[in-house]
Amino acid sequence: SEIVCIYTGRFSKEKNPLILARAIATLQEKGQPFRGLFFGNGVQHSEIISTNGCVVHPFVPVEDLGNYFRASDIGVWPTQ
Repeated sequence: SEIVCIYTGRFSKEKNPLILARAIATLQEKGQPFRGLFFGNGVQHSEIISTNGCVVHPFVPVEDLGNYFRASDIGVWPTQ
């Protein structure tokens, strides 16, 4: 019943997945059924993992990401 938004890649300032994490938290505060699923690591890791509605998963080889993409509703790469 939730809408899962997936991000894969480095948690860098250039790619800025923290934008997505903050959007998820805002949507949740408004009672919207969104969750963020993040795959990767980087300088924004601690901020993302502490954001409401967001789950961080360790690195997964690209050939294993298909199942996660199919289980998600929206793929989001904020600054790309």
